[in-house]
Amino acid sequence: MHCILAILDCFSRYLLVLQVCHEPTAQAMAEGLKKALHEARTISQLEEDRLISLVADCGPSIAASEIANCIYGMPFLLIPPTTRTFQSLGMVRRLIWTVKDEETSLHSYRDPIEAQHSLERFRRTYNFERPHQALGYCVPADLFCRKSGLRSIN
Repeated sequence: MHCILAILDCFSRYLLVLQVCHEPTAQAMAEGLKKALHEARTISQLEEDRLISLVADCGPSIAASEIANCIYGMPFLLIPPTTRTFQSLGMVRRLIWTVKDEETSLHSYRDPIEAQHSLERFRRTYNFERPHQALGYCVPADLFCRKSGLRSIN
C-alpha cells in the first residue's frame, strides 16, 4: 500500500513536503517532518531555535502520542486537535483535492519512484509558479519567504 504525505505551511500554503510513503506510519511522519524542517530552513533561513507550530491530521493510522514522540527534540509545537479551526481543515482538504485533480488522477505511474518525481514537479509548480486565489494571487514561496523577511529562490 502506498500513500502520499503532505506537509503544508498554513500561513503561506507553501508545500514543504509532498512524498510517496509505503504506508502511513509514525516513522514515515518523522521522516517527512525532518524533510519539512530542512526545506523550511533552506528556503527561509529559519533560525535554529525558532519553534514551528504543527497541525497534524494523520487519520486513524497514527495516534497523537506517536506524533508527539516523532517530534521530540525537534523544534515543532504540536497543536492539539481540539484547537484546530475549520479553515485549517479546509486548507488541507483543498490541497488534497488539488493534488488529486491536477496530478494523481491524470497519470498512471509505473512505480513509486516515477510517482515521486511527478509529485516533486507538482510541488515546485504549486509553490513557485501557480498563483493562489486565497493568497491574493501570489505564489506560496513569496509569502513563505516574506514571513521571514527573505525573497524566494527558484
